[in-house]
Parts: sequence; structure tokens; C-alpha cells
Amino acid sequence: MPASSAGDFSLPQEDVQVFEVTEANSTAPIAHFFLDAYSRPGEKRGGAWMSDIVGRTELAALVPAGAGCRLPAAHLVCNSAPPVRSSQSNDACTVQL
Repeated sequence: MPASSAGDFSLPQEDVQVFEVTEANSTAPIAHFFLDAYSRPGEKRGGAWMSDIVGRTELAALVPAGAGCRLPAAHLVCNSAPPVRSSQSNDACTVQL
């Protein structure tokens, strides 16, 4: 589910989306997921990649004040064309036979 706001996160671009990952029957977050879907020529290398940002830990020195643990976070970076005036980009299409 999309996070209600960036909250504690400093986002590099306004089009980067933050999602809270939850268990199917819970609303408590278990991780965070960042999606940086759109290309920015001259600022971002080509291709797509995913990696972790931070892992889950209960180590007191790394846990935010008042939290029981630091939640893991990962990001997916792509280079899709941004949408144009609420239409879909041409990066993907469906072929019907």
C-alpha cells in the first residue's frame, strides 16, 4: 500500500514513490519499498536495478528512538518514460492474437 506521506524519508525526486509493506491481515508496516520508475536523462544511468537500502535490525544504536526495530527498506530503479498528460507510456504494450 502506498505510504500516506514520505514522512521520515528524504526523497531524491518528487516522482519517487514510497510503499509500506504489510502482512496480508495487518496494517503494521514490516518494511518500506521505494519505486523510482522514470528516466531522468543526464542524471540516472541506464537500465534497471533493485537492491536493499538498509536491513532490519534491533541493534539499539541503529534503531530510531521509540521504535522496537529498524525496518528494512529496498528500492527498485527503472528507466521508463514518464506518463504524458495522464496517458500511458509506450514502454509496454499488449498483443492480442
